[in-house]
Amino acid sequence: MSGTVSTVLDEQKCGVDKEAGDLRASLRDVEKARLDGRRVLHDVKRQLRSVEAERSRLSQELGEQRVRAVRHDQQMDNTRRDNDELKQKVIKTKILVLVYFGIVVRLSNKASCARPG
Repeated sequence: MSGTVSTVLDEQKCGVDKEAGDLRASLRDVEKARLDGRRVLHDVKRQLRSVEAERSRLSQELGEQRVRAVRHDQQMDNTRRDNDELKQKVIKTKILVLVYFGIVVRLSNKASCARPG
């Protein structure tokens, strides 16, 4: 009977050792997965910082572009206003020239009519 008990104990010990080996292997797999997860998380955080830095840079660039666009629009408005003023001055000058020549022509006609001839 002692041989049977010894065999049963040996079988149980073998089963326990196998189970312990399986648990150790599972623990190694879990630890490896945890470390892989940490590496992935670290990479994702690094990529996120990079994306946030790029977003910040682009946001600043967009703000600068908007400022430049507003300045350009203001310059265009000023140029249009200046052009309109110059056109009005040209028109007034043309009118004055026409009026002046009209007066000169009338005076010239009166002078030619007043001459005996």
